[in-house]
Amino acid sequence: MAFLRCLHWLIACVTLLAAFVQRTRGTDIYLEWNVAYNNSIRRLLLINLYVIAINGEFPGPLINATTNDLIHINDGVAGTNCPIHPNTNWTYVFQTKDQIGTFFYFPSINFQKAAGGYGPIRVNNRNVIAVSFPKPEDEFDFLIGDWFSGDYKEISSKMDDISSSAILMNGKGPYGDPRSTDHESFTVTKGKTCRFRISNEGSSYNFIFRIQNHKMVVVETEGSYTNQTTLGSLHVHVGQSYSVLVTADQIEADNYIVVTPKWNLTTGAARPDPQGTFTVSNVTISQTFVLQGLKAEINGTTHYTVNNISYDPINTPLKLAGYFVNGSCVYQLDWFPVDSVHAEAAYGVSVVTGIHKGWIGLVFRNNLDVMDSWNLDGFGFYVVGFGNGDWTPESRSTYNLYDPVVRSTHPGTLKNWYLGQELYIRVHDPDPNPAKGRPPPENLLLCGIFEEYHHPTAAPASAPESGL
Repeated sequence: MAFLRCLHWLIACVTLLAAFVQRTRGTDIYLEWNVAYNNSIRRLLLINLYVIAINGEFPGPLINATTNDLIHINDGVAGTNCPIHPNTNWTYVFQTKDQIGTFFYFPSINFQKAAGGYGPIRVNNRNVIAVSFPKPEDEFDFLIGDWFSGDYKEISSKMDDISSSAILMNGKGPYGDPRSTDHESFTVTKGKTCRFRISNEGSSYNFIFRIQNHKMVVVETEGSYTNQTTLGSLHVHVGQSYSVLVTADQIEADNYIVVTPKWNLTTGAARPDPQGTFTVSNVTISQTFVLQGLKAEINGTTHYTVNNISYDPINTPLKLAGYFVNGSCVYQLDWFPVDSVHAEAAYGVSVVTGIHKGWIGLVFRNNLDVMDSWNLDGFGFYVVGFGNGDWTPESRSTYNLYDPVVRSTHPGTLKNWYLGQELYIRVHDPDPNPAKGRPPPENLLLCGIFEEYHHPTAAPASAPESGL
């Protein structure tokens, strides 16, 4: 199942597979996390705020893994798993496959991300896999984003009327800001090259990242190596991650790392990304979804919508409903209009079919006066085109099919093609062969309509067709 959090007119192509088959086993990594609200971290603008800390750390600890490693960790995913209740624990096991690069984790429900709970992820290449640049002398993680001085519950209810209080770098305030009791710093060796992994973990502000007197070579975006591009500054949109190489080739001195809010999500324009090294010229599109970001009033409340549908959160995770009862009593598959605008704005549980092993052309169209980011959870998409005005099938002639960059998150520009709320894509394989998909774990959390069942073996039999 894929979760879309949306933005303008952008074209993306993505192929969806319903099952993950483990071919190679790496190292087992066991991490024990204690996730709790913590008000003892006082470096946040001199305000004694509660933050979501992991093992007493804010941001949370680094997950440092290599391709094929199996990670055992307390975690859960909105729409896929039930929430972890207070004073309980749950172990989530996942394997780092296919994507080598820079990522970050964060809470996925109730705007908790604005209170912390996020941290960096590195997925390193195996020794037998060559990379396009020499091994750097050292690596540093930058988790940068806007911070709000207030309770995240209050902030989530008035995001249209509130501005961030500061930009934090790894949970620390700006250098020289009298409200900050600490700031971030790094030490590098003259003549050596370091890798900086930069992520925008914020909620509303994009930023420009630069290092005083130094150039940066962009080498990777969210698990995809790019054509190497040398820049003096880098635009990083909400949800995006980059790796850059920086050589300490200047006179020994203290140099500022400067992060400047370029715009919030109500202003600005897109910038072309460095191109990747993939070709999709031989792809046959199986489905095309035209997703329009709109603003509408429903029952007296203003909502952002996708194709005039505002996603209505439910208590039963869609993955569980799909597995156990094929969605019955939870959602109606494919009622959502994937290529048109619903006549009237409405609430809905938006779940659409993705063809197994097919390619989907995603057209993100933004008719709003604001800017946002589309995020495709669990997959990357090839960004093959963008432009002004309305998208038409003839727009395909302008696509870059030779070397499109691969992203899991992409920004959108004003009155172009892409923005919205939530949409889930359900992919299923009619072949019932259990070898194609893993069964639910023994410690599966149950909730919603399955709350009365205390163990997956006691849950209803699985439906003949289930998917992501």
